[in-house]
Amino acid sequence: MKGLVGLSNLGNTCYMNSSIQCISNTWELTKYFMDRKYKSLIEREYKNPLGTEGRIVQAWAKLITEMWMGNSRVVKPDLFKRILGQYNVTFEGYG
Repeated sequence: MKGLVGLSNLGNTCYMNSSIQCISNTWELTKYFMDRKYKSLIEREYKNPLGTEGRIVQAWAKLITEMWMGNSRVVKPDLFKRILGQYNVTFEGYG
């Protein structure tokens, strides 16, 4: 069944992974990302000066797609974690 995948623990990411699992099972939100409806928001002319230029959103969309459309039983959320760590020091590194 799609979406029933494990997430690799990247050092100390068990709390992040459990949050990802919960959010990914909010079907309306997951479908929004899998249908790529978020693209119109990051392609707007107005850019939030405090934003991430869509980097976190795109990494999330890639992760969700891997979880729900991929063939793997375990997904490694490394790209999402790395980009999130660039904007939030809580997720920086692997400690």
